[in-house]
Amino acid sequence: MADENLTVGITPSCGRPCTPPTNPMRRPAVGAAPVRRSRRPEARPLVDLSDFHPAELSDFRPALTPFVVLGGGTCVNGGWLPPGMVIPDVSATGTVRFYALEGGFWAIHADDGTIYDPSAGLAPAFQTDGLRVSFTGKLRPDLIGIHMVGPIVEIIQISVR
Repeated sequence: MADENLTVGITPSCGRPCTPPTNPMRRPAVGAAPVRRSRRPEARPLVDLSDFHPAELSDFRPALTPFVVLGGGTCVNGGWLPPGMVIPDVSATGTVRFYALEGGFWAIHADDGTIYDPSAGLAPAFQTDGLRVSFTGKLRPDLIGIHMVGPIVEIIQISVR
């Protein structure tokens, strides 16, 4: 009689069917088929895109007004030069430094604190860390580099100080 109450799935005390306790953190057994749950009909995307409209130029008009009033131009060292104005050459004296960032590159740390990134690199004769140099160059705001140490400059003339 005691053996018939120990049947799997029936509790000995009340006689009702029982379900084994489940642990939500339990991993399925190796080789077990994945549990596929049907999607709830009320499930919706996380973001409602029904009222999405792409941006138009008029959305940016307040920010573009100074640029349009000036008729365009070029950004140089944080300031705008009107269109047609020539970007001035830069002359400086500084120290050649090697930066190990992005595989390594040579730059010139000017005495005024600006770090100039030569657009074509430095000639091998000037690739000495701590070398004092004077140079003249043309700022190149139209170029983009990965070094991000300072303005990119096209070296026109350079000499050891």
